[in-house]
Amino acid sequence: MRTTLPLLALLGLLSLAAASPLPAPALEDGLGKALQNRQTIRNFTGKPLPAQQLSQLLWAAYGVNRPDGKLTVPAALNRHAFSLYVLTQDGASLYLPKEHRLDQVSPKNLLPLADGSGRLGPAAGTAILLVGNAKVFDDLGATPEKAAFYLGVEAGAICQDIYLYCAAQGLGTVCCGSLQADALAKALQLPQGQVPFLTMVVGFPAR
Repeated sequence: MRTTLPLLALLGLLSLAAASPLPAPALEDGLGKALQNRQTIRNFTGKPLPAQQLSQLLWAAYGVNRPDGKLTVPAALNRHAFSLYVLTQDGASLYLPKEHRLDQVSPKNLLPLADGSGRLGPAAGTAILLVGNAKVFDDLGATPEKAAFYLGVEAGAICQDIYLYCAAQGLGTVCCGSLQADALAKALQLPQGQVPFLTMVVGFPAR
């Protein structure tokens, strides 16, 4: 009994320590406010994004942020496997991170293909299409399952950067895994191995 009581007391203290409350999150800085405001938005005004805002959005998602050419998101084994396409009513354009410019690849309005319902893209006016290329891992002997994992990790980082930028700038966004991938691949004439992975529909939220 003499041994058991001190042991129980010690276990009780450890339990209390494990349940100690944390300080409240600091939400005053820009990142704190962006995280607090991060959410999915599905209702939009249809107002197009100004060029400057689109430029900032693309840089935040996949732009160069260091002199050595590395990007704002991490990549598995430092091999970036995505291309970003901007879909608007005026057509589809490929984002070139190193040059920080858009090259139009199609004059067609592909926004109805940005989600399964065909509604969100046109309602928002802008969609960022993430096209993955698992072939960048071929020389590593990665299995299809491992390559898919690598793609998912990088896509998640891109999506979160877009979510945080939108939250900080008063924009709305929604991640759409139900995009019409086959139709998009055909419309964009994507090379074999490049697959539409998901879209981030972006616009001004309807209040």
